[in-house]
Amino acid sequence: EAAFNPLATRDLYFVATGSGGHYFARTLAEHNRNIAKYRKTLEGNP
Repeated sequence: EAAFNPLATRDLYFVATGSGGHYFARTLAEHNRNIAKYRKTLEGNP
């Protein structure tokens, strides 16, 4: 349903949180920080 009726947002990037959610970002720099957070999550859950 979300694909057919997306929310109006300026977020362009997303990455999984590792716990079932997502981090959203407007800039590539923010997105890269979110990737780093996700990778840290993976390190704690091999």
